[in-house]
Formats: sequence, C-alpha cells, structure tokens
Amino acid sequence: MLIVNYIYGKLISTSVNIVEIKCFISECNTITILDYSKLKSTENIQEVIKGLKHFEKIDDYYNKKFLLNACEAAMDSNKEKARFDSCVNDSIITSANNTDNLMKLIENIIDNIYKKEEMDEGTNKTLPNGTNVTYNKQLLFGDTNFQSIENIFYKYIFSVDGTFKSIINTSLYIYLKYKKRILTLLIASFAITMVAYNITFLTFTSPKLVYLLSVSRCVLKIIPTSVIISTPELESWIESKY
Repeated sequence: MLIVNYIYGKLISTSVNIVEIKCFISECNTITILDYSKLKSTENIQEVIKGLKHFEKIDDYYNKKFLLNACEAAMDSNKEKARFDSCVNDSIITSANNTDNLMKLIENIIDNIYKKEEMDEGTNKTLPNGTNVTYNKQLLFGDTNFQSIENIFYKYIFSVDGTFKSIINTSLYIYLKYKKRILTLLIASFAITMVAYNITFLTFTSPKLVYLLSVSRCVLKIIPTSVIISTPELESWIESKY
C-alpha cells in the first residue's frame, strides 16, 4: 500500500541515518552501504494523497498530526498526558512543529556532525582545566549535536511507529467492514433477483411452456414430423397457431 510505504519509508530513512552516524563515529568496519533513496522518493505523492481519501483515520492522522503536530503523531494525549505535556513544552517541538520537519532537522544535524568531524580531525583540544585531549572521533558521542538527534529520535520519532501501526489496524478494520457490508448487500441483491426470476418464471412462463409442449406432443402424434418438415405451409400454420 502506497500510503504505508510512504510514511514508513520516511521513518526507515531516518533510522538508517541514525545507524550510519553511530557507525561512523564508532568507526565500525562496514562494507555495505544501505541505499534508502527510493524510500524518500516523492514520485508517488499524488497517488498517496488520492489513496488517503479511502482511509479516513489515516488521512486524519497524516494531515492533522504527522504534518501538523509531532506530539500527537508520536503519542496519545489522553493515555500519556504527562509525556504529552512535556512534548508540547519542548523547545525542539516548538521550533520544528511537525514530524516531517523533525526528521529533516535530524538530517541537518547529522550533516553538521560530519562537517564538525572534518574540521576537528587531527586537532587536539585543551579542556577548561588545562588538560590536553588528543583528537578522538568517538568524542562526538558526547557532542551536543549527537545528543540532540538521540533526543529527537527516541522521544518523538521512534514512537510514531507504534501510533501509526494502531491507526493502520483500525483503518483497515473499518475499510474491510465497509467492503464486507457492500459484498453482503450485493449477494443479498443477487439472491433476491434469482428468487424473483424463479417466481416470475414459474408463475407466467412455465404454464405457457407446458401448454406449448402439450400441444406440440399432440400435433406430433397426429401428424408425423417428416410430414410437417416436408410441408412448409403446414409448418407455418402450426407456428402461427401455437
């Protein structure tokens, strides 16, 4: 389903970005590069918008929560009131406003980390207490930029999966229930039509057919079939009469 692929594609892309930056900082030995460019494609955005019209709850979630309210997109305000209130008062949420922007913010911060690493590589730092610290890429784990993406991802992006999953299940249930109702109605209509047809046939057509068959049998007993076939005038007269 295009709608699910589109939203989950965004979530997976962000998750991959997080994994890659962690791998970069910890200098893990990896030879595989994950290609997630297609997951971020907007080529089918028009089809996604059209498809949303068939699923009211998903449409409501995407347009009123995912694109407008990151807190509502990540958690239930009724069930997690304390966490929701904390989210609403978070300056990061205030600045980004929605889930889409939060994911873009993570990408921008990750780019900043890569740029910072390029500038700091090979340099030594002197701490406020006068201690000299030799450059170590893993020190980026303590950088405010990295702490920010961890905070955004695990508090506001990671939870979107569970919330969206619940919305999908509810929407599919409603959609299938509606289709089942339509199918039941069609089957009932077909059954009623068949019953009406049979009643009509037995009431009007069947007696006439029995009568014609009876006449035909009587005629054939009196006049042989070979005689009727060989005499066009007789055949025409019988057809016009019966």
